[in-house]
Amino acid sequence: MSHFKLKKILIIKHGSLGDIISATSVLKDIRDNYLKDEIIILTSSKYKFFFLDSFLVNKILIDDRKGLLASISLVNKILKMNIDLVINLQNSRRTTIYELCFRLFTSAKINGTGIFSTARYKLNLGNLEATRDWGHAKDYVNCMWLMLQQDTPDDFVCSTGVSHTVRELCEYVFGK
Repeated sequence: MSHFKLKKILIIKHGSLGDIISATSVLKDIRDNYLKDEIIILTSSKYKFFFLDSFLVNKILIDDRKGLLASISLVNKILKMNIDLVINLQNSRRTTIYELCFRLFTSAKINGTGIFSTARYKLNLGNLEATRDWGHAKDYVNCMWLMLQQDTPDDFVCSTGVSHTVRELCEYVFGK
């Protein structure tokens, strides 16, 4: 996405606490690129505390998903804010409906994976020939547990012993 002067950026992220924490690196990148612009986060009230004293956002909007009337009221409130860019990190049915409203009633650019997005996420895979051990997380957790069972500390290596390239992983995941 090319950088253009924005006034207000709305980031949508409800999710679980782990999702919210994972999204902080994305929020930091957005803040780093839009230092002087107003960044507004739309999240659930249970995650409001996470953003209260954060330099990443200027304003917090709450979406507790309390029915159709509450959603209409929220969308109306957001429409009146004259948002320039919507970044949908949630991509749920509800936020797709929000995207539709933004698309119909504003000139905001919408970045997300939904059908109403005006810009799509770009996936940069880097070096496709880099090799990694793509073992299963369950196996690595089991390996860590086994390390903790040892009587004396030592150096251990957790590995499947088989490496594959990023290209091979992508072909497997995306079905060539």
